[in-house]
This record gives sequence, structure tokens and C-alpha cells, in this order.
Amino acid sequence: MLAALLLGAAATLVVPYFEVSIEPENRNFDTRFTITNTSGVPQRARINVWTDRGHPVLYYTTLLDAHDTKTISMRDLVVDGIADICASPRGRVPIQLLEAMRCQLTTGCNIDLSAPGLDCITRVGKRHAHAIGYVTVDVIADCMDLTAPDIPAYAAQMRAERVLTGTFEQIGNGAVLAKGPLVDRAGRSVPMFFKPRFPRDPMARRPPRRCPPISPPGTHY
Repeated sequence: MLAALLLGAAATLVVPYFEVSIEPENRNFDTRFTITNTSGVPQRARINVWTDRGHPVLYYTTLLDAHDTKTISMRDLVVDGIADICASPRGRVPIQLLEAMRCQLTTGCNIDLSAPGLDCITRVGKRHAHAIGYVTVDVIADCMDLTAPDIPAYAAQMRAERVLTGTFEQIGNGAVLAKGPLVDRAGRSVPMFFKPRFPRDPMARRPPRRCPPISPPGTHY
């Protein structure tokens, strides 16, 4: 599996589970995680988003100054496309990538933006009312462009320095449902994803079996 290969190659932190409300008016569920650069020099952290079946749907790189800390809301990323991207002055996920990520994290349908059509036969994730998956965080040499990492060209850029630490918390219906440290699981054959039992979200809608067509290239917010 791609995720297992990457974990064995670098100092990787894992957010083992995220669950996010996707309706614009629904802010009941969010997962937030914080990463800290413990070193005295700037570091670049690659944020990798995966489905619950280990399929990569998005990555981007963010810059951490010496001893800097950043907090990332997965709802801001998945629903609104807000990302602190060091190689992009816009700080937004392009709408095509955003819609494809959201579709794969909810319906489980595979989307290849390089080819037309939607593959709902080969599932890359389970079907959920919320966007559900996990996140890995790697130390990387350069600020590379944001993309959907179908081909892990960034692997050669990954570094083994253990200079990042972090924590996460899962918010649901106004309460903290789970929290803990981000775990360095590089080189260890342990599960990266687990699904806790969380309360029902009264505002969540039943997810569609297929997503609507993805916006054409060049579409903006």
C-alpha cells in the first residue's frame, strides 16, 4: 500500500481519524490538529489527506518557522478549501481538487481528474454522511505544488528528521469527543486509521451514491 511505503520512508506523524460535517450550514463536526516545529530552523511540513481505505486525495506543503506552531481545521480544508500553502500565494485549494476530495471522502467513488468520468465500481473509501479519513504529516525538503498525489513524486523529497510534534482533537455537537498526541509511526507496521463510535450528527444528510459532475478546469470560487 502506498501509505505504508511512505510511512516506512520518513518521520511521519499521523492524525489517525478525522470526521467533518460537509453541509455549508453545519459546523457540528470538525477535527483540528496542531503541528509544532521543535527545531531552531524553518521546516516544511507536507499535509497528506487519505480516505479511510488509504487512498490519497490531496497533499500540500506548509512552512513552519523555527519553534512555530500551526493549527489546521479539517473542516476549513475539506469544506472551504482554506490551506496555508507555502508555494501558493492564494492559500486556497483549487475548486476541482476540493470537489474531488470531498466526493471521495464521502461517497468513496474514485475520481481521476486527468480523465473524464467517475468510477464508483472501484471504491477508494466507504460511504459516509461526513467526510472521513486520516492525515499524515511529513517533513519535506522543498515547498512543492499542491496536488492530488496519485503518483508519489514527492517521496524523494521526504526527510527523516524527527523535528515535528503535534496534537489533535475531534469536535462533535459542541463537545470534544477525542484528543491526543500525533504519533510518529514511521517504519512501524501499526494501523493508521481507526473509527471511534461518535454520536449522531442531527444535521447531517444522507450522502449520495454518486457525486455531481466536477467543475470544469478554470472554474474559480
